[in-house]
Amino acid sequence: MPDREKISQAVSYISEIVTMQQAYAASEHEVKRRIDLNILMADAIQMQASALEKRDIHVIRKFGCQLPVLIIDKNRLMQVLVNLIKNGYEAIDQRNPPTVKRTMTLRTYGDERSIGLAITDSGIGIEDRNTDRLFDLGHSGKGSSGFGLYYCKMFVQANHGNMRIDSPGADRGATVTIEFDRQGAAAIDEYPSTVAAVVSANPPAHPHQGREIQP
Repeated sequence: MPDREKISQAVSYISEIVTMQQAYAASEHEVKRRIDLNILMADAIQMQASALEKRDIHVIRKFGCQLPVLIIDKNRLMQVLVNLIKNGYEAIDQRNPPTVKRTMTLRTYGDERSIGLAITDSGIGIEDRNTDRLFDLGHSGKGSSGFGLYYCKMFVQANHGNMRIDSPGADRGATVTIEFDRQGAAAIDEYPSTVAAVVSANPPAHPHQGREIQP
């Protein structure tokens, strides 16, 4: 490989690391706002609507009712959600032969201990039971750099949350779950969500796209 090409790849590799760090890593410069998780999830789906429709993926929303308000950096959490949805439809793309049931289910929920979300796809699944290694820096099962999940988990953990991936096995799909501790410092406010419970498939664009709850 020519030295010029090696240098170009190295620069690209370093650039991606820096971009991911800036996108996901928590810092003193975070701008935390009061966020309705249902609205943020709906907006993330809308941002990926074109890619989902192009792949004829059936999207199912199961949004919890009366969720507490999440206090977090909106833009970084949005980047996490968009990245996870992208991972989901790419996993569906990798099914060979293509799966008949092309679905993604996006769920939000809350109880007295936590508030969370789960994204389930009908993709290639995970054969290895050790799913924790998927969060290792540089690990990737699809030929990419493998930075995304690592920095997603970094951001979630920095905001008193946990992130995990579960799969029944190869070609049986996977679920990514994120949960934030309601007792975490500045992680959760007790005000109820303004969005009622939603259970629907491929609904129209959310009428309150971009809406935030003001302090």
